[in-house]
Amino acid sequence: MKNNRQAFTIYLSFLSMALAFMLLMSSASSSIPAMDMARSDLLETIGFHAASGGLEKAKSLLNSSEQDIQKIDYEFSLKPFRKVRVQVTSNLNNGVTTLTSIAHVYEGNQQVSQKTLKADLITTLSGFQCSNIEESP
Repeated sequence: MKNNRQAFTIYLSFLSMALAFMLLMSSASSSIPAMDMARSDLLETIGFHAASGGLEKAKSLLNSSEQDIQKIDYEFSLKPFRKVRVQVTSNLNNGVTTLTSIAHVYEGNQQVSQKTLKADLITTLSGFQCSNIEESP
């Protein structure tokens, strides 16, 4: 009778360990895509804010000077392996200045994200003001 109880205890402990292992593996396999989605969202957010900052930089340069700006190109580093390059171009058409800001996010030498923002600027007494901002991937 004692052998049957010991065998059942061993069987029950093996079954519970197998169940715990399966739960651990399924949670690990579901957390990897979630972490990848969070990384993608982070890179898209970095690109959006860099492009938005490029628009603000160009707008402040236009407000501070009387001359038109054709192109602004700058780059900054976030970590030793991640850098962001921003290009802003200006186009004057029918009295409306259109700014296009493109932000490229690189990890090493590989581009991992790109965000484009376009803003239409109108001239007011206090300077240039945004009338329309469009986002494209």
